[in-house]
Amino acid sequence: GTISVELRIKGVQGDVAMIVRTDTNVPQKEEIILTLKGSVKLAIIVNPSVLWLGHRYPASSSLSGFFTIKNNSDIPLKLKKITPPHERVIVKSTTIKENQEYQIDITIHPPFDTGRVNEVIVIETNNPDKATLTVRYSYSIKEGVSIYPQVIFIAPGPNKKEFERIVTVENSLSEPVKVINPQITGGKFDFLIKEITPGKHFQIKLLFPK
Repeated sequence: GTISVELRIKGVQGDVAMIVRTDTNVPQKEEIILTLKGSVKLAIIVNPSVLWLGHRYPASSSLSGFFTIKNNSDIPLKLKKITPPHERVIVKSTTIKENQEYQIDITIHPPFDTGRVNEVIVIETNNPDKATLTVRYSYSIKEGVSIYPQVIFIAPGPNKKEFERIVTVENSLSEPVKVINPQITGGKFDFLIKEITPGKHFQIKLLFPK
């Protein structure tokens, strides 16, 4: 008999392999392992596939990084147009090897929103099979002092025994901080403050009564 196998390669490049396990009723051959192998060749290779610019704290300095675009086809590669997501992103293209390889430098100017940011740059090429490239980059802007979790969920109903929850405080500023006198409105709770890294990292243990 035959077994038809399809390997979907969207977003995959380089050598790939897939294993198919087949059960049979043959003694001492109850399981047959089939392997499908291949190599995916992309017309244009973007490296890295997602440019990570790192964790940063609120500051006036800019973020910067670069990625390379390599031609893997027989068609000489030309970059026709590069469109950044907004005006704070400045893009510069440099030819490393004519028709074959390019370096794309990006600089992102403040102001920044806090949290994780994911954005894309659209590049138009002369390759009909890959007329548009979508290049992704990501970064994270932390607050000066962050606290998590910011919400503590407690199950309804009386608590049969006391229990605890941990709140973490992280200081990303250059100056050290202190955590003092935590309070909860509407009740009496015990706290235990542990300084993991002096001036930088704290844990607050909240002890909830019965």
